[in-house]
Amino acid sequence: MHSRSILALSALILFLASIWWGHDLRRPKIRTDKQTEMVTFQADIIRLFSFGMKRAIADLIWVQTLTESDLEHYRAKDLNSWLYLRFLTILSIDPKFYENYRYGGQYLMIVKDDLLGADDIMKRGVKVYPDDYYLNWQLGFLHAIELNDPPASFLYFDRIKDHPLRPRFFDSFYTKIVAQKFGLEEAYQVALELWNNTHDNPSSKRRLSIYLYSLKALIDLDCLNRKLPNCDNLDFEKMPYLRNTDGSWRAQSPVRPMKLNPNPK
Repeated sequence: MHSRSILALSALILFLASIWWGHDLRRPKIRTDKQTEMVTFQADIIRLFSFGMKRAIADLIWVQTLTESDLEHYRAKDLNSWLYLRFLTILSIDPKFYENYRYGGQYLMIVKDDLLGADDIMKRGVKVYPDDYYLNWQLGFLHAIELNDPPASFLYFDRIKDHPLRPRFFDSFYTKIVAQKFGLEEAYQVALELWNNTHDNPSSKRRLSIYLYSLKALIDLDCLNRKLPNCDNLDFEKMPYLRNTDGSWRAQSPVRPMKLNPNPK
């Protein structure tokens, strides 16, 4: 057997072994150091023997990961979810695998609710792609809305303040970020821009629509119940808000609570 065939066979065997370990991670076990086991051992061994096949192997693991992915939230805050470790393995094999940073980080953040894992994956991504519009916008969303820390989002929005893809509202929004006047209106704009740019991940798009429904409802209901002018009486799904018996307004679907200030001063 030619040496190239032997190397290819070795790479295939190692890939199949990586998939076996991935399945094993989904069974709850006590491990001394799961992250080291998954990333340092597995990825370093694959890197050692892949010999120019890194991208091909990373592609295979990426496809397998998408096939296995689930919708369950990850509650622990320990950088130890199997999906996070799988994405970390992929970037260890191929640090320039862009989709792994953008869509992997987005899936962890929006679908899995693994905010720590999402933050780590996307921060690794902006080290490789520091001026990427989508990665910086997602990190801005993560810190401003998910982690309720708008000042921390400034770093990422600042990187794309002159980017040609920035939305029309960006200048006024950026001014409020600088002045730390980030509220529900600004959060809605950030979430809507992320939603508009989420094309290849239906699960993320559906979860984002929940944020948008709640944000818009909180904004509109605050306006309606305070009897302010020019209030929107349709929710994100274009359904009308309803009146309670006491005259107050409510949404037709459940509204997720938000920690952000509806009217920042």
